[in-house]
Amino acid sequence: MLELNKPNFSKFKFETNSLIGLMIICLPFSVKLFFPGINTEIIYPSELFVGLLAVLFFFNVFFNNTKVSIDKAFLMHPITLLVLLYSTINLFSSAFSTMPLVSFKALTVKYCYIIVFYFYLHILLKSSVNSFLEMFKMYGYSLAAVSVYIIISQSHSGFNRPGSGFVSYPFYNDHTIYSAALAFIIPTFLSISFLSKTFQINKAKLIIVLVSLLLLIFNLYFSFCRAAWISILICFIFYLLILIGARFYTFLVLIFSIICVALFCFNSIASNFKSNKIDSNKDGAGLYEQVFSLTNISNDVSNTERLNRWSCSWRMFLDKPILGFGPGTYQFQYLKYQLPNETTYLSSSKPFQPGSTTY
Repeated sequence: MLELNKPNFSKFKFETNSLIGLMIICLPFSVKLFFPGINTEIIYPSELFVGLLAVLFFFNVFFNNTKVSIDKAFLMHPITLLVLLYSTINLFSSAFSTMPLVSFKALTVKYCYIIVFYFYLHILLKSSVNSFLEMFKMYGYSLAAVSVYIIISQSHSGFNRPGSGFVSYPFYNDHTIYSAALAFIIPTFLSISFLSKTFQINKAKLIIVLVSLLLLIFNLYFSFCRAAWISILICFIFYLLILIGARFYTFLVLIFSIICVALFCFNSIASNFKSNKIDSNKDGAGLYEQVFSLTNISNDVSNTERLNRWSCSWRMFLDKPILGFGPGTYQFQYLKYQLPNETTYLSSSKPFQPGSTTY
């Protein structure tokens, strides 16, 4: 255990925990607000809470002399070291950014999120596993409430694929971001449902969890986001491996084996990708088209547009391989790296404009 001069949480414990609780509840309900005078967009009210908590963290660090114990294991954990490395790389990249003001704003937001959601939450909640569980439950219940709104909105379009794209607006910009939020929380609610005795969940609370879970799964399916569906499937497979007692090296062997098979069968796989013409964007596309269009790199615009932007990223990397263009600048800089033969009708010709929902 390492003793450092850190915040005095005893004085602000109730207030800080209340702020964190409000922030978590408000996350799914937050919307983007654009301020034209300063050409800035914020996610309100969640980013207001994040900024306030970040300031409170620094206030306690620099102006409070009470010592708080911090796990040395946490400070030296590989994930913490990677977070610190990532933060340092972003700092140096910002110093040499092609758009310094954009990078400074992006860096500020990133640091606030890292401080609040990684370091601050660890210090405040490390003493109780139940605190983490309650945090996930609060977020899940709020997300379920938002899903009711989205279900009602989507019912007007008949729950079809074309109508799913922006039905989650204004709470989520598009169905991919929304489905990612669902994919993160559904495994937690599934675990609570199956292990209710372990988590000491009574029947009344279990019913609330189950109803919320059904809403989330229903919305996940009708989000028509293939990546989220696959994420849940992979999560379930890993969960089964854990249940049968698989060790960490088992996962490494499995991943290595998959990579080896893919390399050995590369030509065959590439040929199948090119010959696949199943389109997830055609009228009446259902579950079959959504799943089997994953490898269509010929005419499925969802896939070809991703390839376009990945190709732009690679060409940008070749131009500035060390420090890059700076955090937050991709949407402005990648446009000139697009090739006419790689663009699609989804391709952008100008940067995303704050306050707009389209590119």
